[in-house]
Amino acid sequence: MTRPILAIMILATATVSWGATWHVAQDGSGDFTVIQAAIDAASPGDEIRIHAGRYEEVTEGWDVWGNGSSFADCHVVITKDHLTLIGDGAESTVIGPATFPGDPDPNYTGISVTYNEASTVTVRDLAIENVRYGIYAASQSIEVTGCRFDHMQVEGIRTFTPEGALVDDCSFVNCAAVVSLYPTRNLVISNSTIEGVNLSTGVVCIDSENVAVENCTITGGGGAIDYQQGTTGEIRNVVAYGFNTYGFKLALGAYATVTDCHIEGGLKAVISEGAGIMCTGSSFIGQTYRTLELNSDGNSVFNDCTIINGGGWSVYCFYNGSGDCHLDVTNNNWGTDSEAQIAEWIHDSDDDSQICCTADFIPFNGPVATEAHSWSEVKGLFRGGRDD
Repeated sequence: MTRPILAIMILATATVSWGATWHVAQDGSGDFTVIQAAIDAASPGDEIRIHAGRYEEVTEGWDVWGNGSSFADCHVVITKDHLTLIGDGAESTVIGPATFPGDPDPNYTGISVTYNEASTVTVRDLAIENVRYGIYAASQSIEVTGCRFDHMQVEGIRTFTPEGALVDDCSFVNCAAVVSLYPTRNLVISNSTIEGVNLSTGVVCIDSENVAVENCTITGGGGAIDYQQGTTGEIRNVVAYGFNTYGFKLALGAYATVTDCHIEGGLKAVISEGAGIMCTGSSFIGQTYRTLELNSDGNSVFNDCTIINGGGWSVYCFYNGSGDCHLDVTNNNWGTDSEAQIAEWIHDSDDDSQICCTADFIPFNGPVATEAHSWSEVKGLFRGGRDD
């Protein structure tokens, strides 16, 4: 799948390594036995090879932002620019303790990257376990590939990266995956798995620009993906199931295009409270409350999708603004060829005069009734006994 060109150009520049290679080995066969000692000795552009073992050393009270505003106990702090940290594999090289400490620092972190110390860093082929934050990237950019994050108390990766971030081929187990905040731009999360996120959401992006989540599987948790506060981006080839509430949520001015995704189960597949959503070629199956929930006058379109009713509403519109908005849900497969049944599964302005949004679902995939009816007449055939 094609990634945003700008993000690739930035990260390609960020991952260039032109310096020395240092080896960290706990058995004494390398240059150092402690990761931080290798970082302190390295120069910008160096590569640090971290051999198999569990690395539990901690730097206490690290100045996370470099301005005295926030401090954290961190296992690894990046103090040189353009460093590349490479482990022996996500099952062999582990940063963090074997069990979560009893009462750790509130900002307890695996790897911390501070902007005034390092503008970018690359982390590959290692695991981070049993900390609050796996990687805290307050840097210009970062690349994380082939890594495993297990039992984070808050999330695997938190980014504040204005020049790009790539999270590729990673696994997040028993934890939320990525949270991005302003000024993050050009974030790509690809080819990764997120499982067992408890009641958290797998990916949360707040005030972030050009976010792409692609070729990922998200299972369990409170929700799969949440775009908030003006976040823009794309969601492609994502499979989500086993969550408790929603698959995708867009709120507070967020906008996204969704392509070729599969959302199964939960209470709701999509919640759109933002600037809108453009969705094609996706399937939403078996939601028990509301499959598509729309509460904004943003431009939302669902075409060429499969929308299979799970017992609740297939489409539920309840925006009550002053405009005359239309939701385009045409050319979809609803699992029936009955126009009346589809209309019964949709709640819009014909069901409540205070709602300004009308859901347009004809034509749909399958036979279409030739006799003209108003939406109110069609829905009246089935209305009765359903609670909103």
